[in-house]
Amino acid sequence: MIVACYECPKCGHEMEDVFVESPASEHCPLCSKCGKRTIWVPKPPNVYVFEPYVEEHLFEKPVLIESKEHLRTLSRERGVTSAALE
Repeated sequence: MIVACYECPKCGHEMEDVFVESPASEHCPLCSKCGKRTIWVPKPPNVYVFEPYVEEHLFEKPVLIESKEHLRTLSRERGVTSAALE
C-alpha cells in the first residue's frame, strides 16, 4: 500500500490517502477544509528503526534487547508480552 500526501496551497491543510497502486499525481483531491485543489507532496515512507535498549521490567534481570525479533523470542520463551511488539 502507498500513502500519498497532499497539501492545500490556499489554507495549508494536509491530507493523506492510501492506494494499492501508485497514485496519479495529476489527480489530486479537493481540500476537505476549503475545497481548493490540493497539490501532491512527495514524502519518504515512515520507517521505524529499532534502537537496542535495556529492558528492566519484563524479565527477572535487566536484558539488552538487540532487535524486535530478539524481544519476540525472549517474550515467547518466558511467557510475557510487550507493547513494543504490537
